[in-house]
Amino acid sequence: MNAVHRLSFVGSAIALALATAQADDKLIPATDAEVIVVTATRVETPAATLPQTITVIEGETLRQQIALSPDVSQILGNLIPSFSPNRQKLSGVGESFRGRNPLYLLDGVPQSTPLRDDGRDAHTVAPFMIERIEVVHGASAIQGMGATGGIINIITKKPQEDGVMQSAQARVSLPDDGDTDGLGYGIGYMLSARQGQWEFSAAGHYQDQGIQFDGRGNPIGPDPIQGDLEDAKDDNLFLRLGWIGEQQTLRLNARRYTLESHYDYNAVNGSRTLGIATTAIKERPEGRPPQVEISAVTADYQHQQLAGGVLSLQLFDQEYQGLFGGGRFAIFQDPRIAPNLFDQSQNVSQKQGAKLTQSYAEFFHADISFVTGIDWLNDETYQGLVHTDRLWVPKTEYRNLAVFGQWGYELGDWHFSAGLRHERSALTVDDFTTIWAAGNASVDGGEPDFRETLVNVGAVWQISAPWRVYASYNEGFGMPDVGRILRAVNVSGQDVDSFLDLQPIVTENREIGVNFQQGDWRIALSLFDSRADLGTRFELESDGFYRVAREATEIQGLELDATWALHDQHSIGLMYAYLRGEYDSNGDGNVDREMSNLDVAPPRANLYWQFDISDTVNQRLQWNYLFDRDIQNSAGNFDFEGYQTLDWLLSWQTAHGLYRFAIENLSDEFYFTHYAQVVGRNDQYFAGRGRTFSVTWSHDF
Repeated sequence: MNAVHRLSFVGSAIALALATAQADDKLIPATDAEVIVVTATRVETPAATLPQTITVIEGETLRQQIALSPDVSQILGNLIPSFSPNRQKLSGVGESFRGRNPLYLLDGVPQSTPLRDDGRDAHTVAPFMIERIEVVHGASAIQGMGATGGIINIITKKPQEDGVMQSAQARVSLPDDGDTDGLGYGIGYMLSARQGQWEFSAAGHYQDQGIQFDGRGNPIGPDPIQGDLEDAKDDNLFLRLGWIGEQQTLRLNARRYTLESHYDYNAVNGSRTLGIATTAIKERPEGRPPQVEISAVTADYQHQQLAGGVLSLQLFDQEYQGLFGGGRFAIFQDPRIAPNLFDQSQNVSQKQGAKLTQSYAEFFHADISFVTGIDWLNDETYQGLVHTDRLWVPKTEYRNLAVFGQWGYELGDWHFSAGLRHERSALTVDDFTTIWAAGNASVDGGEPDFRETLVNVGAVWQISAPWRVYASYNEGFGMPDVGRILRAVNVSGQDVDSFLDLQPIVTENREIGVNFQQGDWRIALSLFDSRADLGTRFELESDGFYRVAREATEIQGLELDATWALHDQHSIGLMYAYLRGEYDSNGDGNVDREMSNLDVAPPRANLYWQFDISDTVNQRLQWNYLFDRDIQNSAGNFDFEGYQTLDWLLSWQTAHGLYRFAIENLSDEFYFTHYAQVVGRNDQYFAGRGRTFSVTWSHDF
């Protein structure tokens, strides 16, 4: 579908989004929403003018959730029901947003490794460093490749005022039976200074997590392949130097993040058939500990008055290594080397990029705004087998150049927006041979290139003070998991240039919805429809590994977010999401079979009660409920039996610091996690965390 046809289609397509914002644990009223700005859209933009659902997690809400669990994907699941249930593990494979992949950004820099997606995007920075999280629901091309399900932009802390500011934090967690093998602790410190035109920040954080226990008091097995957050340590170092002139700003950032398993525990397989969870015994597994290692530098420059507008330039360089756990899997075997081979794979990615943005708040007319820019990205990725020095995924280079323009127009109570983004991409793969167990196939390399023009249009109508409605159509652009596709080639003589499965994923997202705010009530409802002519779906193979299936996919969903302020001290909220997906099983162009529970998350409701006991003490009780869902036509996937968890959080501000007390899974519910149920592997049949206590102290001085 070309750009002209898309634009004519958009005229009849309705997609409505609702903009929600959270600050200091209270939702911003619709009449004040214009003061809330987000940067996930490339420039600071009032949330009330965006024809997409926007969630901003900051203030008390974010700090409470970090105190409960320093796991970003769990925080997202607690506050955004259309984000799939958290695996409670290092890997986020199987975690989706509106049934598709989100693009994780850190201060605008992409954290994903799309050419060989290992699902560790949510674990690239310590939560202690996070100031806020901006979430754009639904497909978007504004930040480039990868946001077929939405954008999750993590914003790190910056100096807020002149002078020297110090922040310290300590956290301790323990299972309810007091077993010291489950002891976890973390400590962080940040020094920030702003004087005249200069600012400086330096921060460090260290965390150590023991083994975790389920609702029956049994140790939860560590993930033997993907790596784990339990029985692991992570550390994060962060430096920022900034210069702020009258019209220009320059900031240089450098960071290093590592996460590594202690490797003190080994998994004992469970049994899905018998309902026995995978547990742990204290013994060192074979091989090297799984780990993540990231080093990155970023430069951000802004000129407030250049050619009548604001110029922003971001340059970044990031190196990533992710080591998986090992095994004597059939796919690793090669009798030419040795019998019964043990091996481990490691994902290595290096990317450099630049984002140039020029924005005009008034473009030849006071009511017209315009943003334009150029993006460049170069990503080199491969996956090797570290013990036998083999390449499982050949080195793949991805190059992308994109130009875009985005317009906005104010007309009375209406705000209209429209944009185009043109993508030019190329993959370069040299000749390679797959490993012996995959067929030892000789594959001719190539340089397939792709060109896509992506469209977005939207409208926001402030009907009256209480009522706002939104409509939008957005296209997102992504690449499939190239590594999974290439390593699975088992027939010689094929050519990379002819692989249909390497074609990009173009997602069309339509939304409709309404936002009501009056008095003590705020109700927001959105409906969306997401389609891809050549989407992706996980399909389980006989060897226990997943391949990427390329088929037409359609996902429809509903999101509800409602809050009732009983009075100044009490408020209750309900969030609900329902998703349903179908795919084309026979290639006739029509979707005809229901997508699996792995691809599309089950219905979910989040209910919370916030109670401000006094000016210095408040508490939150939150209940997460996942509904049962049976899938009838889903080969290689299992039905899902729902579960519920209850969490309690208390914050107490004192002269000596802020104390937060949290109890995760207050009722000590025993359940199997969503991923464990829908994948059904005995070595990954994990129960969820049982009742866990944590205490966090923080102090700014």
